[in-house]
Amino acid sequence: MTAGPRVVANAVRLGSNGRGADFDYDQSQTDAMNADVAAKGHGLPLATALEREAAAYERFRTSLATLDDALLDLQLGNGDTVEEVVRYDGPDHYAEHTAQLRATQR
Repeated sequence: MTAGPRVVANAVRLGSNGRGADFDYDQSQTDAMNADVAAKGHGLPLATALEREAAAYERFRTSLATLDDALLDLQLGNGDTVEEVVRYDGPDHYAEHTAQLRATQR
């Protein structure tokens, strides 16, 4: 499980509500956030963990599906645009985790 979908959904929500300046996340927090999510997930039944991840992904997907294209260039409080957050905590983030998982299978 990762924190990426939550970060993106939060950036889109704040930007959509005119509160983009409140978004203060920076990428150096990603590993710590992922570790926190993983720690909270340990001990959960697999079905529960999968349900939580599916719900987070659905929020991520819905936030993108309903995103007003005009918001992509909106600069957020951390200096990144909404589009940059979507990219680094969306497909780029999942690509990183996919590579990590594949490396464990070698």
